[in-house]
Amino acid sequence: MTRDFRVRRPLTTRIRADRRVAGIAALGLLTTVLAPTLTAGPAAAAPCDAKPFIAGAQADLLKAKVLDLRPLGSDAPPLADVTVSSAASVVNSTAKRKSAAQARYLDAKVLGENIPAGPLNAVATQVAPPHHEKPKVVAPAQLDAELLRVGTGHLLAHAKWKPGFGCHTAAGVMTESYGSDLDAAVLPLMTTKESGEAPRAPGGRQLGDALAALPSNAFSQTATTLKQQETGMATQAIAWIGLSHLVLFGGTDHKTTIKVISPPELKGIATGTKRTSSVTYQAPILEITGPDGQTHRIDSPSQMFELTLPPSAPPTVTEKRAEDGLPDSGLPSADVPGDIPGSAAPPGSPKPDRSGDALDNLLGELTGSRSGPHKESTSESGGRGGGGAMAAPADSMPTLTLRVAIGHLESTVTKTSVRGGAASLRLQLLSSGPRAATATSGAGDRDVERATIADVALGLLEVRATAPHAGGPTAPPATSPPPTSGGGGGALPTTGFNLLAVLATGALLLVIGRFLMVVSRRRETASATEGLET
Repeated sequence: MTRDFRVRRPLTTRIRADRRVAGIAALGLLTTVLAPTLTAGPAAAAPCDAKPFIAGAQADLLKAKVLDLRPLGSDAPPLADVTVSSAASVVNSTAKRKSAAQARYLDAKVLGENIPAGPLNAVATQVAPPHHEKPKVVAPAQLDAELLRVGTGHLLAHAKWKPGFGCHTAAGVMTESYGSDLDAAVLPLMTTKESGEAPRAPGGRQLGDALAALPSNAFSQTATTLKQQETGMATQAIAWIGLSHLVLFGGTDHKTTIKVISPPELKGIATGTKRTSSVTYQAPILEITGPDGQTHRIDSPSQMFELTLPPSAPPTVTEKRAEDGLPDSGLPSADVPGDIPGSAAPPGSPKPDRSGDALDNLLGELTGSRSGPHKESTSESGGRGGGGAMAAPADSMPTLTLRVAIGHLESTVTKTSVRGGAASLRLQLLSSGPRAATATSGAGDRDVERATIADVALGLLEVRATAPHAGGPTAPPATSPPPTSGGGGGALPTTGFNLLAVLATGALLLVIGRFLMVVSRRRETASATEGLET
């Protein structure tokens, strides 16, 4: 019997090779199936839809409609529309420039014409985008004039615009503005060039150090924010001032001190529904100490403090009357807050004159339009508080009357917008002759003989805000497929592993592996049989 002594490959070697081939095939198939899933990175958040909304806040530390010493014998020209330390913040989500903040130190006019403020013509302005991490800061110089003294101060403007603000989904501060004054006085003490003494008004009266002297820590501040509430994201505008006290007629026998118990603050919140939107005003409470040493408390807009100079009778606190020329709001005549988109002015309110307003000017900056120059008639420079002639009769002895009052909130709230305005404190100094003092036929006769020396508002606040309507549709458009369960219209796209695909791939690999094992065993059996036969 002849045997075949040729060297054959061991059976175990062929089995290992077959298993290696099967493993490589399975690994290749697994890589092909799972490669798209493994290489897919985290999906970026879908861009949100921009929501239209605006916000604005303005705080004027001091705003005088009239400063005129001519009734007291001065040759100084009268001033009108004097604003000291004005802070404003605005946001318009649909504009190219989304947010802006501005702090201005001084703005003054002579009978409607702008006058140069020199080194005090300082403004801190910042606009976004781009987003700013640090604010713009300006430090103006000092001014000492006949009708107004303003010291050094501090101006700050900060505009921000972060992702999510435009979609009305991210909470945070959008704008801030701040203006402070270290020493301000209305109608300060003046000295003559010849004697160096303070000039005396007719009758030998003096206003003293100043009609009103503000403390060194007085400031105005505003902010606009997006605030998360239970009902969703809300647009918020805040305006407030810091004023602890002020002194009237300092250095005279009729010195009067006003202490501000609580600082005034005005806040407007627009949520998209009228039920949850609001305008809130924290009115100041005043404690007024007159020349007689008695303290009078003013805690209601309906009250008014009145003092005759020189004091011929104790000062009184009375209810406001229509003929007093003081609107309940305490706002100077040309400073009724203007309308905002989507809101209506209160019935019977006068048409606002906002041509010089910082809010409208800033909104114009964002949208690319500006208000035109403001012109006033000289016959209207007296404002609502005085009206009529600017000078008292030369042959009469003028009587000076000081009035102090606080203003109440004027506000409008709709489904999508809020607005509000208030004057924290209003001062009026009036000069009248004997005929005016005895007039009884109403405001018309009284105003004919009354001259306004000063009409000043301290803490003139205004806010406005709008928000997208909360009742609007939140689902995707009809052309889009409905969202899957567990996600809303603004949910992120599905990411990660698809469990069903992984399970199917595993089952397929098991079938393929089993098939390869069967084939391998059959080949092993066939090889063993062939070896026995040989």
